[in-house]
Amino acid sequence: MNHSRVFRPLLLAALIASLSACGGGGDGNDSSGGTGGGTEQPAGTLASYAGQYDLQTEDGTVLSITVDQNGRVTSCGAAYTCEGTLALKPGGREASLTLSGSDGQGAAGLRVSLDASIDAAGGVTGTWAAQSSEGNSSGKLTGQKKPSGTGTGGGASATLASFAGQYNLRADEGVTLQFTAGNDGSIKSCVGEVVYACNGSITLDAGGQGASFTVSGNDGEQPIDTRVTLNGKIDLQGNVTGSYSGTSQSEGSFSGTLSGTREGAPSTTPPGSAQGCATLAGTWTSPQSGTWVFSGSKAVLTLDSINYGPRAQQITELALSSCASSVLQYKIVRAALINTVDPSFAYDKKPGSAGVDWNKSYSQPYTLSGSRLTIVNDIYTKQ
Repeated sequence: MNHSRVFRPLLLAALIASLSACGGGGDGNDSSGGTGGGTEQPAGTLASYAGQYDLQTEDGTVLSITVDQNGRVTSCGAAYTCEGTLALKPGGREASLTLSGSDGQGAAGLRVSLDASIDAAGGVTGTWAAQSSEGNSSGKLTGQKKPSGTGTGGGASATLASFAGQYNLRADEGVTLQFTAGNDGSIKSCVGEVVYACNGSITLDAGGQGASFTVSGNDGEQPIDTRVTLNGKIDLQGNVTGSYSGTSQSEGSFSGTLSGTREGAPSTTPPGSAQGCATLAGTWTSPQSGTWVFSGSKAVLTLDSINYGPRAQQITELALSSCASSVLQYKIVRAALINTVDPSFAYDKKPGSAGVDWNKSYSQPYTLSGSRLTIVNDIYTKQ
């Protein structure tokens, strides 16, 4: 009985950690965060939905697709061959997207299908399903259409050649990988624990202020044992964030997050800070959802928990590895309930304590707009 009472307040940490739980039950029709006032958006055309969309599954896998003026999906990145269509829903204020693709590895490879809705603001919500020789899997996805003018308000646009070079990546579990990109954006050389047979490409983001990459490869064995896919973002300084997923005949499926830099690229991360987190530094509050404090590579969420006493608070501390590309990447390093009226409810758990997977890495998208920070569906204001 006491055991269950102690772990009930850990629900907050679980909510932060689980994208599938945090994403809510939205069906793509949620209008929250819009222009307000009840103004009805004009009906769109297929051409109004044309552009590039960045999609992300709840486990952090990213995929970029391109839709043309006729509603046809023309690209799913270098690692996939795909076909798909976009169709207007009645009224023209939303569109439906259906897509199917594969990694080109034949019957033993990966086959993926997507079904999603796109609203007039370019927001995407839907589901995905995958089949491979390792079994079936499915889940939810979200995404956003890239603004056509992204990145035009500052420096000069980059070219594919400016992203050429050798990239040194590190997975969340400590495995390292190198790949080499050519002046044309092609990726043909991958070296990790083994030399991988790989192919992939870098594509410029809208406005030329960054790039996306997709790489697929295998261990080159006969028969092939391990297949891996990488997806990610590269900024103008050569900093990399992304995700990986793969299957192994001997070890099963695996996935996670990765980060890295281009060899010779200058470091833009201050000592003691996680990449991209400087823009979040400070205190952010919400009357209903508590207070976030971001400092260097640490983030702490403090939330009043009056069910356990007038001064009781839940504290969740994260060790940040990156905040780049509007995605928090982190591990939980503290989960506490303090100042409870009944001391038997209080706890302060840190790595080594039971009840939390301290070694697991998580990713959580966020939105930063001026003095407003949105994490999950909670809005925080800068103090």
